[in-house]
Amino acid sequence: MDESLKDLPILVAGNTDIEKLTAIAEDTKTFICSVGPFVQYCSTIVATCAYTGTNYCDVSGEDGWIRLMIDKYDDVAIKTGSKIIHFCGAACVPAELTTFMAAEKIKERGDTIKKIELFNEIEGGFAGGSVNTLLSEMKYMSVYNTFKFKTGFDPMLKLHDSKEKPTTKVLPNYRKIMGYSNTHKSWVANWFISYIDSIVLGRSNAMLKWSQNLEVEEQQVTSGFAQSFVQTFSFPIFMSLLIPPFVWPMRKYVLP
Repeated sequence: MDESLKDLPILVAGNTDIEKLTAIAEDTKTFICSVGPFVQYCSTIVATCAYTGTNYCDVSGEDGWIRLMIDKYDDVAIKTGSKIIHFCGAACVPAELTTFMAAEKIKERGDTIKKIELFNEIEGGFAGGSVNTLLSEMKYMSVYNTFKFKTGFDPMLKLHDSKEKPTTKVLPNYRKIMGYSNTHKSWVANWFISYIDSIVLGRSNAMLKWSQNLEVEEQQVTSGFAQSFVQTFSFPIFMSLLIPPFVWPMRKYVLP
């Protein structure tokens, strides 16, 4: 640890202790939340930050929960000056930042971005927190699907300067099966986070107005035919094992 931080105080508050959270938030510039499931641990923190004008960011990919947070607290945060930013994890930032940079570069040339191809390279696997977040999202999916949002439309498309639904669209082209990319000169497979990235890009496109209709293709670069084959067929099997009753022994004996 940096020696200059050795005397940095550690403040402790339960995620449901509004009084303590408020006291910390009022003396804090930014809350950074990096552990999920966020629907279980961070809803009160988002609310506290919105009402106190404190900035907040997290690495959540729980799109259902984030829709609820936008619907409940976006107008409050605008009034207090709080900047609340979700989707700051390694799975989402590369796609959004790459698209932003490409859109700006094309804009400098007097044109508009119409399509972008994204190629992801990744090492490692699912962490315990990521798996719990995924399971939590599946658990609450029925609640999110029946929730009546104040906006009257998808809160992911809510703008700060208008109550109308934006007309911009992101047209995702998910890779569903393995293949060879002539663009990247490599074997590719489905990218497991494509759905979330399309939501993130849809919100950014609505707010920054990159393109009226932005087509997005996304895939994962693999080491070769064998890895592409395994990835294509192992991911749907893995997802099916997260459905009851399979998920119970998976959680006890297999998942991190």
